[in-house]
Amino acid sequence: MSARPHKAASAAEPREKTLRAWLREFRAELIVWLALMLLAAATFVLAYLPLGPFHPLTSMGIAVAKALVVALFFMHLKRESATIRLAAAAGLVFLGVLFTLTLADYLSRPPGVELDAVRATRAQTPQQP
Repeated sequence: MSARPHKAASAAEPREKTLRAWLREFRAELIVWLALMLLAAATFVLAYLPLGPFHPLTSMGIAVAKALVVALFFMHLKRESATIRLAAAAGLVFLGVLFTLTLADYLSRPPGVELDAVRATRAQTPQQP
């Protein structure tokens, strides 16, 4: 007779653990969602603030924070192995190289030099009086 209640308690125990795990995960996702909503609100408010030369820097900071939250929690990089995190970091490094090369190309052109495609498009567009 004493073995039967023990089995019932052990059967209820995994259910209680799964409920606790679900609540813990739900709470974490709710916090992440709230963080993303606050960052989105900060982006909206920032659009109307006169920050001058600090506006792009602040906007990029908020965008990086949002991307970091998405990568860590929704892409599960927080719990993944080091190999998966390394692959994600390699993608970011490659993206940085592409941006750097594009910026170097843009800055190396003398002022007033246009691409042939832009020049051809402007030549086809009728001039307004």
